[in-house]
Amino acid sequence: IDEKMAEEFSKKFAGESRDDKKLLKKNKKASKTANNLIATEVLKAD
Repeated sequence: IDEKMAEEFSKKFAGESRDDKKLLKKNKKASKTANNLIATEVLKAD
């Protein structure tokens, strides 16, 4: 997985309020999902 791509996804999902713990949990899930999607795309590309 491309580090920069993963970082961009994380930033998008992080939104504005990083202090909100519920949001942080959601973001972690979203980041995982994004990373999985990227990984899937990378595998497809190969």
